[in-house]
Amino acid sequence: MKSRLGFSIIELMTVVILIGVLAAIALPSYQYAVRKSRRSEAHHGLIKMQLEQENYRMLNVVYADDFGSGINDVKAHSASYYQIEITDDSATTYTLTAKAITDKPQAGDTGCTEITLNQNGDKTPSQCW
Repeated sequence: MKSRLGFSIIELMTVVILIGVLAAIALPSYQYAVRKSRRSEAHHGLIKMQLEQENYRMLNVVYADDFGSGINDVKAHSASYYQIEITDDSATTYTLTAKAITDKPQAGDTGCTEITLNQNGDKTPSQCW
């Protein structure tokens, strides 16, 4: 009797199923890690903007009300997935908001599509920081 070379269809299907199961387990973890790293870019942009606001207040006694008021525009740090803006401002308070851009993958980051930081350092939502 002649010995056969190669793999049987059962062996090949077993390997394909194992690869599928491993991919099904690994893909959500990978996607979560990617979303979390993009979120950290938004954190960086918000904190940099907070420093710009404090510097502006040190020189002008009030907080800036928009990006054109003499503070640097930090949108470049997270512009690919988040849009950073000053959403609530007065002479003594401000709220910085990073909003996930709707047609980008980060818009699927449930619960963390809008991240805020105010003049007191309050960060919301807390699970996104």
